[in-house]
Amino acid sequence: MKKILAVLCIGILAMTIGCVAESQPLSQDPPVTITYNSAKSSYPYEYESEKGFMVEAPQGKRFALLYFEVENKNCPKFAVRHFAFKMLANQVQYDPYLYYSPYELKDVDLLPGGKTEGFVLFQIADEDIKTAEWGYDYKYAGCPATLTIK
Repeated sequence: MKKILAVLCIGILAMTIGCVAESQPLSQDPPVTITYNSAKSSYPYEYESEKGFMVEAPQGKRFALLYFEVENKNCPKFAVRHFAFKMLANQVQYDPYLYYSPYELKDVDLLPGGKTEGFVLFQIADEDIKTAEWGYDYKYAGCPATLTIK
């Protein structure tokens, strides 16, 4: 009887340890990183479109041409959508402006190890340039993303 009880206790202990080990994350790294590259970003009053003509911002506004790098480190699938990027300044949320360029951030699904990069364009008020913050908000993305700046 003592042997059966000992085997039973060892079995329960082994299962408990196995369950605890499975619940621990395998990596402390975030599953997805979205990095704003300040060296490649700019805030012009005009930009050249894919077709070669100049697009000017209306008076009192300018463009925020932000360069992002997205890396899926270990999410099963991460949805990158340009429209999910937002800028916020002075209680105003700005959505991306239409931007067609070979360097635009494409809407893609990144599998583990996948990377993409490109520009997202916003049109914002001049006075909001210095206080504007960016973010990514897409509830169907797949995993939470860590936002970084370089």
